[in-house]
Amino acid sequence: MEIRQHKKEDLGAIAEIEKLSINPPWSYSAVCSFSECETSRILVAECDGIVAGYITYSVVLDEVQIANVAVHPEYRRKGIAEKLLTTLSESAKLDNMFIITLEVRQSNEPAINLYTKCGYTEVGKRKNYYKNPAEDAILMNLTL
Repeated sequence: MEIRQHKKEDLGAIAEIEKLSINPPWSYSAVCSFSECETSRILVAECDGIVAGYITYSVVLDEVQIANVAVHPEYRRKGIAEKLLTTLSESAKLDNMFIITLEVRQSNEPAINLYTKCGYTEVGKRKNYYKNPAEDAILMNLTL
């Protein structure tokens, strides 16, 4: 597995994984728009030439805000999301970032367990942050 910055030709695979993993998913055009934003970044996990997962995030001053982490269903439970998170935190430390933040659905226990394993801590909640279905978000931070 290789973790690397995305390439333009990865955007279709990222949008497809998004459809299979996120509710509601970003459209292909939304993925493209995100990738073109000056403060936005996308890391992909490539396995045997296939984009198996990704992490989207934004950098503002000395903070990193994770937007999405997703792995294609055929590649789940293989440590890909953990490797993406670890690579991001190592890179953020080297770039003198102070903190990484994210929101996660309150019911998404596997993701919450993964973030906790990677050192993130719960710092608050956002009431009715998610739609379809309506649900609170748990705010989590990793201080670097």
